[in-house]
Amino acid sequence: MTGHSTVGTVVLGILLAVLAVGPAGPFDPFRVRPVTMQGRSGLAYYSSVSRTYRFTAEPSRADIPQLDAAR
Repeated sequence: MTGHSTVGTVVLGILLAVLAVGPAGPFDPFRVRPVTMQGRSGLAYYSSVSRTYRFTAEPSRADIPQLDAAR
C-alpha cells in the first residue's frame, strides 16, 4: 500500500464509524421561550434532564449594543 491509500482508508473508516454510530439519544431541539415562574418573567429554555425550564442569562448593558448591531 502507498501512503496515500493508507490515509484514505483510515479516513474512510473513521467516517463510516461516525455515520454508523449516530446520535446518542432522541432528538431534543433547543427551544427558548418567554416564561413566568415564581413571579419572575424572562426567556428560558427547557431542560429535558431536569424536566423544568431554566432562565437564560440576561445580557449585560455592555452587550446590548453588540446584540442590536447583530440584528
